[in-house]
Amino acid sequence: MVDLQDLLIKTSRTFALSIPLLPEPTCSEVRLAYLLFRIADTFEDSTAWSKERRIRALDDLQAAL
Repeated sequence: MVDLQDLLIKTSRTFALSIPLLPEPTCSEVRLAYLLFRIADTFEDSTAWSKERRIRALDDLQAAL
């Protein structure tokens, strides 16, 4: 199983330091929310994909959630 804290460390320097300071269950909830928003941000910022492909990816992510 994937460790969300490991993913957080790989994707963010500042949030990876501050999120673990939150009490549970807020810590787990904020960690997951941050990673989900990072996925959406990556799709939005992709220069390798056309605008239409980025929109489809965001729509697919929304449907999965």
